[in-house]
Amino acid sequence: MSKWVKIGKRLPEDDRQVIAYSGNASSHSIQLASYHDNEWWWTRSIKFGGVTKWMNFPEEPKDFEYWMNRLRNWLNSRKQNAQQASDWMTGRRSINAQLSKKPVFYRDASGKIMSGLPEHLPAPYGFQKIVCNNVFEAERFSELQRRQERVEHRAEQERRSSIEVPMLDEIRSERRTLIANARNNLNRDFLLRAEQMSANRRPPTEYERESFLHAEGYEQGR
Repeated sequence: MSKWVKIGKRLPEDDRQVIAYSGNASSHSIQLASYHDNEWWWTRSIKFGGVTKWMNFPEEPKDFEYWMNRLRNWLNSRKQNAQQASDWMTGRRSINAQLSKKPVFYRDASGKIMSGLPEHLPAPYGFQKIVCNNVFEAERFSELQRRQERVEHRAEQERRSSIEVPMLDEIRSERRTLIANARNNLNRDFLLRAEQMSANRRPPTEYERESFLHAEGYEQGR
């Protein structure tokens, strides 16, 4: 949309026809005029005095499709710029980027997922082969496998705890009995040191594990 321009700020090109405003609030006139020879003119021979501001002709109205294309181009540029900024800041590739070496997973009838062999090799009997063609698919199945492994790991830790914790408690009880009945200070000091080290040792079942694809581990600094 065109805007009024004060003549003290800028003048139009010579002989270019524009919309000129002359007068004040009580008496004014708006005419088609041009500027040349330091004067405003209605025609080549009739001057138009008292001009204080002017504006260019409004552009030709555009149709609906023109503005829709402008909007689409603008949105696409915003999306592209946002993706490029995200890729630059995180170092990550586009989520739909095609992979030259495709990760392969196997899934059995129960839904359990495990990492598979290279793409050209068939899946074992009873397993479905899943070939990940892009980053999105690879990260999706990798995350599903990690969730499954977390559940299995907790179950295994609980099973180990049910066996190992009573055994460790029995060993500590026996050690305390030996400390109380030690034959001399040397034996007692040795057993006290062993008891202290045992108390400060982290229980063997209290640890977590998590697996990643090689590319994921590299991106996350692992």
